[in-house]
Amino acid sequence: MGMLCAAILYSRPDAAVLRVKRSHSAAIKIVPTEVVFYRNRKTNPTWSLSDYEEKWEIFAEPPLGFTLAEIRKGFRHLAEPELAAIAQRISITGTPDRSYKFSARSQAAELPSVKDWYVLEIWRTIFAAL
Repeated sequence: MGMLCAAILYSRPDAAVLRVKRSHSAAIKIVPTEVVFYRNRKTNPTWSLSDYEEKWEIFAEPPLGFTLAEIRKGFRHLAEPELAAIAQRISITGTPDRSYKFSARSQAAELPSVKDWYVLEIWRTIFAAL
């Protein structure tokens, strides 16, 4: 599998989403910076970011009742009870755990806290709804 060789097309320190382009195709992935933060990798296999490909509608009309301001700000700054409430509101059914698989094909990574699981699951659910 090819690794993602990308150019970050748009990034600010306070931005919650990066636009990333593969070097040998026109496909653009819209990846939350919080997902990149928790993955803690310099490169990512292209298949591992397929959930984020061409999800431009995140900028037009965020799903599940989220506002564009919430998408821009992200969720890492929220306390665990606030994240749990959001997870319940958007019907996240998994059990919070520090062990997290970013995709079905990836190995589980150990997260610093259960709070981080909520952040990643919220993003996964948002992008799955697009």
